[in-house]
Amino acid sequence: MNNYNDILYIFPESIKKALVNILNQTKSGYMSISEIRLRINQNPFILFNDRREIMIDNVYVTREIINSILNSATRYSMYAFQDTIRQGFISLRGGHRLGVLGQAVVNNGIMTGQKNISYLNLRVSHEHIGCANLVMDFINTQSNVLIISPPGCGKTTMLRDIVRNYSYGLRCSPLKVTIIDERGEIAACVDGIPQNDIGPRTDVCNMGNKKEGVFAALRSMSPDLIVMDEIGGDDDVEAVKKAVYLGVRVIATVHGYSLKDCYLRSDLTQIINNNGFNKIIVLSNKNGAGTVADMIDLEEKSDCVY
Repeated sequence: MNNYNDILYIFPESIKKALVNILNQTKSGYMSISEIRLRINQNPFILFNDRREIMIDNVYVTREIINSILNSATRYSMYAFQDTIRQGFISLRGGHRLGVLGQAVVNNGIMTGQKNISYLNLRVSHEHIGCANLVMDFINTQSNVLIISPPGCGKTTMLRDIVRNYSYGLRCSPLKVTIIDERGEIAACVDGIPQNDIGPRTDVCNMGNKKEGVFAALRSMSPDLIVMDEIGGDDDVEAVKKAVYLGVRVIATVHGYSLKDCYLRSDLTQIINNNGFNKIIVLSNKNGAGTVADMIDLEEKSDCVY
């Protein structure tokens, strides 16, 4: 559902014109952008999926430019976005996300917000429909799946495409799916409406913590499959255990480079193999983001390397 205008509308004319000029000269244009970085009193940078970067040398980021972008991103209602700003982001239409950093507001040792925001990072969302095709046959059994991936290697994109497949019944029998979207990255809801195509049989618990979201879904939505991004910690472990105990499948992601990395974490060892995840997918960026480096069936103790 994302498109070119979904990233342009938040920028003032000076940056918008520069972006259009650069994108018109770039072979893949909009689809090749990864991030747009703005730092106060510096020139903006455009980062591309192939790790190239271009500095916009005829634009200088001022306080006025940053405030203009924040006003557009929040629809002139910063207060309504204070909770996500505290967490460091603003969700935009089209599934994009504006990262924000500035001066922390601290109360009794707890960060309760941000002010004087001076650093912005527009992470451009691209839906890669079909990117999960390679793994669907591997996971299309009554299995619980853990996707292990370093940052920036496409784990959320693949997770979203897996959801889409199950929700539409593509390459598999259709399932009722519940996404526990704690950071709002999978469905990318804006005003409660998913900005990404997550299929017709998918429900979303948006911006709630995983444990409470899973328990709410189990009580009220009768899911066949629960999907979560970036699990870790005792509460997440408890949520996975509860779902598996009740016979609901779980597919989740975690940061790491290999299965060995997960075995080094005491929280994850509780939910790998006997107590939870029995199929593992490892991603890398060897051949670009989303490269399937390994698929491991823990019940058969076999693996397939791609």
